[in-house]
Amino acid sequence: PRRANHDDGMAFGDLDGDSKPDVVYVDRRNNNSADIEVVYSSKKIRFQKKRKTFTWTSRADGCVSPAIGDVDNDKDQDVVVLCDRGRSNDSDDLSYYTWLNDGNGNFSEGPRGYFNLTDAHDAADIELGDLDNDQTLELAAVGRESLVLADNNGSGRFTRTDDWYNGCNDFQQVEIGQFDKDSRPELAMTYNEEYCDEDNYLEIRDVHSGVQLGNQLDRHYLSGRYNNNSVLGVGDLNGDKLDDAVIIDSERNDLHYYRNNGNGNMNQTVQRGYGNAPYNRDSQAITFGDLDGDGKMDVILGDTSNRRFQVYLGNGSVGIASRHTILLPNNRYGGDVYGVHVTDWNGDKDEDVVFATSSGRVGIAY
Repeated sequence: PRRANHDDGMAFGDLDGDSKPDVVYVDRRNNNSADIEVVYSSKKIRFQKKRKTFTWTSRADGCVSPAIGDVDNDKDQDVVVLCDRGRSNDSDDLSYYTWLNDGNGNFSEGPRGYFNLTDAHDAADIELGDLDNDQTLELAAVGRESLVLADNNGSGRFTRTDDWYNGCNDFQQVEIGQFDKDSRPELAMTYNEEYCDEDNYLEIRDVHSGVQLGNQLDRHYLSGRYNNNSVLGVGDLNGDKLDDAVIIDSERNDLHYYRNNGNGNMNQTVQRGYGNAPYNRDSQAITFGDLDGDGKMDVILGDTSNRRFQVYLGNGSVGIASRHTILLPNNRYGGDVYGVHVTDWNGDKDEDVVFATSSGRVGIAY
């Protein structure tokens, strides 16, 4: 995939070559490790075939987020984990750990390294994407106060090419998408200017040759209240082959839709509260798919309370036609929904929802 599909400590991808999405968790039992736990899919309607934990031989600190992609160009899906600096306890650094796939879903330690930044503090988010059109996946990552871009040498070893620190931003998330009509993808990011005016923003930035951070294409004010609860998703919601954006603002109980006008400028078309009963505002995962077969992209939100996910059917022009809540059996999944992924699981040409919970269980709604 052009960009990884990941949500809050987990990622989805076909790791063992059976055309079914598997799930990777950062080890939830020990935050001081780059260990990963893989839940493999089954070819049947049931999901779990097996699960394995892969343990890194040395300590890492504050590992929060995995990304999936072929970082060594051998045509299978690898995993990169973003962590704090590690044993040096240098809060201004971010580190990465690469797990290389043997093609059957078994992982071994690959390259690892760190980025010495002006100010990073806590690891926050990571994305993989071909930022310079060299057919190799590069890395974009954010700590709480810095963004870093890194080039890939083709083996999964990343070298910093640019970073951004301005003394204000508290970064929350970064996504890679196609926001204008040139040949290179761009970045979408959310941040709070915690150390300046405490306002929250969505920003679209260009990426120049050499994997350098480019010009600001657009910036949107989200709210004037400091919070770290916004969740960003990007995808083509109206079929124009350019990415739009959706933001969950859990603090203000709003769902923001942003329609791309073709050059990276985003027009906010809908702002609608989604926390009214029987809906809950604590959503921390987002993905897109056509669940009702009408050719219009829908929005699916994972809910971190009450074991459910929510579906917002699209109207074809970056907006909501209707919304639905899918409740999960309390005695089966044992946790809240922290990850959602859309695929045609059972081959009936209708898209289904794969969901993963905080307890490490995975299920399918079809």
